[in-house]
Amino acid sequence: MNQQRFLNPLLSVSLILSPLTGCEKSSDSNDEKQTPTLTKQISSPADSAWVTAATTTQNGLTIVSGAVSSSTAAVKDASQAIWLWSTAQGADGWEWIRENAGEATVWAGDTVGDAWAVTESAAGNMSLWVQVETETGIGWARTALPSAWEIVKDEANVAWVWINEHKIEVAMVAAVAAIVIAALILTPETAGPAIVKGAAVGSGKETLRFLQKVWQGQSPDARSRLRAVSEATFLSIGQAVLIQCGQEVLAGS
Repeated sequence: MNQQRFLNPLLSVSLILSPLTGCEKSSDSNDEKQTPTLTKQISSPADSAWVTAATTTQNGLTIVSGAVSSSTAAVKDASQAIWLWSTAQGADGWEWIRENAGEATVWAGDTVGDAWAVTESAAGNMSLWVQVETETGIGWARTALPSAWEIVKDEANVAWVWINEHKIEVAMVAAVAAIVIAALILTPETAGPAIVKGAAVGSGKETLRFLQKVWQGQSPDARSRLRAVSEATFLSIGQAVLIQCGQEVLAGS
């Protein structure tokens, strides 16, 4: 994976495909510079009862996962971590993902921008990683692709996902995920928790209103890049992202 840094506009993502390499390294092989210097339990602002585990590496990268029973070891494994965040725009979360991927391998990825990658676990579970940039920092979020979404590659090696009866390029799904997460980061703290709670139970008027506002507020350029995505599909992808990543994004960013 190249180490190119993005200076893209807010909420922008690259939609060009390419392989991601170097993800075979075991999670036990952390080098000294990646050894966490701070380990803590933090409560998500989404709900005081929702606890996430977080650790901060020496280079300032915060890694967040769901709470673990005895320690924060899970946040050192890219198959368990859900959200990586840094206030430094030059941070490289992909490096941490490569070095801590455990048994996961890369199934598809972005070409030039390193904006997204799909990893496959030894058990065959697929996860979509997306890079998200805002004015306050840069992050990487992992969403496990729902089992109902069938993911395939065509003869040209382009990755697609079937969401119900809709066939969408994985690059488009990644674009939607990045837009939704970036919008969540920018949501006022009073609204964010309600949005995540609504998504977590599979409904919620706040969640629907939030996603509709995100959809309606896209710039003409973003709309043109998402031309293959209907509003219904956008809402479906957005809800899946909020269910899986929402509380970690709110807790870590």
